[in-house]
Amino acid sequence: MLSKMTYELLPTTYLVAGIGSISMLETSYGIIAGAILYSVGALVWVMRSNYRRTDERRHPKKSLFMLPEWLYEFVPFLLIACSAVIIQLSQQFAATISATVLTLYAMHKLYLRYQHRHHEWQELSIYAPSKRASSRKANVHK
Repeated sequence: MLSKMTYELLPTTYLVAGIGSISMLETSYGIIAGAILYSVGALVWVMRSNYRRTDERRHPKKSLFMLPEWLYEFVPFLLIACSAVIIQLSQQFAATISATVLTLYAMHKLYLRYQHRHHEWQELSIYAPSKRASSRKANVHK
């Protein structure tokens, strides 16, 4: 079994390794492997974030342009991936600046989501059920 620290750092490690592979390696296999690592890291991050949410999900007001929820969850990760591709394809200074600004904006979006979702960090135990699991069982029996 993994330690809690290792378990919590895995998605971040996948993301960083994937971005590093995409932006620094020149072979197509390295870029594909980086894209796979990055995608898995983003998926695990979103799944954990949704599972740990304690705030109520609010449905946005109707507007002209509304993203589906699955796409909305991945927007910051798509922005970071775009900045890595910009760095990979263009070695100009202006492109590097725009990629940096794009990455900072995406990280700001992730920070705001973290702040507003009220994540519940629990000790993982295979012997005692979590609060969330017991509340799910209670809702099923009602």
